[in-house]
Amino acid sequence: MLSNCGYDENGKIYGGKAGDQTGREYAMIPWYNRPWSCMLRYPNRKVGNCIAEISRKAAENNRIGYDQWGRTTYYKQLKASGWDPSKISRNCEADCSSSTMANVVAAGNVLNIPLLKGANPHLTTRQMREALRKTGFDVYTDKKYRIGDAYLLPGDILLYDGHHVSVNCTVGDKVAIGDMKYQQVSTGSQGMRVTTTVLNVRSSPDGTIVGSLKQGSRIYITHRSGHGATTWFECAEGWVSGRYLEGWVLESGKWWYCNAGYAYKNNAWQKIDGLWYYFDDSGWIVQGWLLYKEKYYYLTQSGAMAAGAYVKSTGKELYYWVSAGKNGDGTYKVEGDYEEEGIWEPKWDTANPNLQKWRVVK
Repeated sequence: MLSNCGYDENGKIYGGKAGDQTGREYAMIPWYNRPWSCMLRYPNRKVGNCIAEISRKAAENNRIGYDQWGRTTYYKQLKASGWDPSKISRNCEADCSSSTMANVVAAGNVLNIPLLKGANPHLTTRQMREALRKTGFDVYTDKKYRIGDAYLLPGDILLYDGHHVSVNCTVGDKVAIGDMKYQQVSTGSQGMRVTTTVLNVRSSPDGTIVGSLKQGSRIYITHRSGHGATTWFECAEGWVSGRYLEGWVLESGKWWYCNAGYAYKNNAWQKIDGLWYYFDDSGWIVQGWLLYKEKYYYLTQSGAMAAGAYVKSTGKELYYWVSAGKNGDGTYKVEGDYEEEGIWEPKWDTANPNLQKWRVVK
């Protein structure tokens, strides 16, 4: 989704009333092809997340509208509100470039980054590429960053030189886990397990040691950050190295599994606590039907592979059967010619499943 400041209530670029009269002057909209000349990304993920959050809040506040004649008034109100656009209570205006630059300056003030704090909030789209590059943004012109949102991260700025600019606020479907260097995260109910004898806890990824955790301890993480060659997780105790943790990680609404050594599976199965999961090419769990080596498997909402169960059809009164597999002695767990646990066996599909014996999974 994009935070987009595009036109006034009359579909024009100036002459409208202050504030967003339609809810569409400055709004969150699906990605679209402008076309974009480049994408600009700040290398610190914390900064990108902050720009995205500020841009989202601005798009959701109808006190902020579009008008090129009043394009500087949003910045004035943003500064007066303590750099939080959700607190702006007076009608004001911006255009695509002034809103984006104001939000970059706001992120600089929130995070105390001098180059961003000192950026010019009134630049135009003709000036933005070079100006943002000088403040620390990287410029990406590869096609995959310009023709869709699959590889975009929160805070990525899409620029059509001399014409338009928007801020991306969501994580793309094809973004790999390692691409997100600072990200809000959480974990499952069991937390993450310490895998080394003693794990040092630091005040920050490059800070001093403030404590330690014993092997087998469980922690509950809140953030992930890259520093040097090591990925760090923040928890209530402080910051710990991801190399010595194991467990589920929830990131941008998607799950992945961190193995010891900060390793994760991609395009592969992994058995975790007795259940099978499949991870896609970016390392996220797969849900729903999976075609693997010419056979279909069903991954439930938790990501766990279904076995010895029915899957309800969405379009008709039919229940699909997925195999229970074999017992240890080679006999089948249920009558039939099932070859492998979890495989869809269409010959056993039915409109009248035995729900007293077998479960229906989602």
